[in-house]
Amino acid sequence: MASVSLAIFLLGVPVAAVSSKAISIPPSEFFIGDDGRWSTFWVTLGTPRQSVQLLPGTSATAANMPWVIQPEGCTGANANITDCASIRGGLFARNQSTSWLADSPGKDVLYSLVTYEESILGLYGTAYYGFDNIQLGLVGSGMPIIGKQLIAAYQSNDWFVGYLSLSPYAFNFSTSDAPIPSLIANLVNQSAIPGPSWGYTAGAAYLETPVYGSLTLGGYDKARIDSSNTLHDVPFGPDISRDLVVQLLSITYDSEGTTLLSTEPISIFIDSMVTELWLPVTVCQQFEKAFNLTWNDTASLYLIDDFVHATLAAHNPTFQFKLSSPSNISGPLVSISIPYAALDLTASAP
Repeated sequence: MASVSLAIFLLGVPVAAVSSKAISIPPSEFFIGDDGRWSTFWVTLGTPRQSVQLLPGTSATAANMPWVIQPEGCTGANANITDCASIRGGLFARNQSTSWLADSPGKDVLYSLVTYEESILGLYGTAYYGFDNIQLGLVGSGMPIIGKQLIAAYQSNDWFVGYLSLSPYAFNFSTSDAPIPSLIANLVNQSAIPGPSWGYTAGAAYLETPVYGSLTLGGYDKARIDSSNTLHDVPFGPDISRDLVVQLLSITYDSEGTTLLSTEPISIFIDSMVTELWLPVTVCQQFEKAFNLTWNDTASLYLIDDFVHATLAAHNPTFQFKLSSPSNISGPLVSISIPYAALDLTASAP
């Protein structure tokens, strides 16, 4: 069975004019995930060093520290998955790191993950918070090393692969505690990157020759920009829990002519920590009718059988999403074309 979902992509904030240069983190050259195949990036943590694969996390409130999978993420609920550690991108055993410091001396307890927007979708988890050394990339990559970086070690299946945090905002354990800088802020403070901007494209595992993801900190990768298109500014919203919001003006698909699926403006929060595209029920029903989709309550996904899959693959419709800035919906439009193959994802255990 195949599930229909959508990859997330993009952007950042303005670059500060200082002497350091943007850094490009090499992709791991692996695609992993339980709800599709996503291009990951290596990160090395602890003493002795432990390497894990992470996905970029763009959520302003959830992704202000790296999230890594702890061993309980495989020895607990996923004990029946023989290659669990591999398909989750590797595990970080905090108890085996001599440089790990719990958030306060003698205090190594579980806290709830801070997931304001994600929890609305029923995504939850708990984590051990602590400080440890972290290096972008593998040992010997020459990438920056940050000492005493706040890290969340968790096991929840709601985020099957860990996240490399891109939020510039600090974290507070309580209102009385001093703010703890994010990974991006620490990189800026150490002059490792010129500012808290970033550029991210998710890659494309579905192509005949797969394209790996691209992640640049302190800038963006010009090679990933279509020079024939005009760049448009989208201001960040006032609510930091929904900072990167765009207006989705319409959705069409084209296989044998153009058909409208949605024409009402919809505010869309771009969050790479949510792998699905969540739309109003009325729009989802248009997709159901157009593509013979069946909602599965148990999986909370649209599932398609082999016949429907073969039919869609043969027609290979292209979906066009027209976006604008929420502050100027009559202004410049950006059209994003996504082939059916990009949405043809396979769900696996758990």
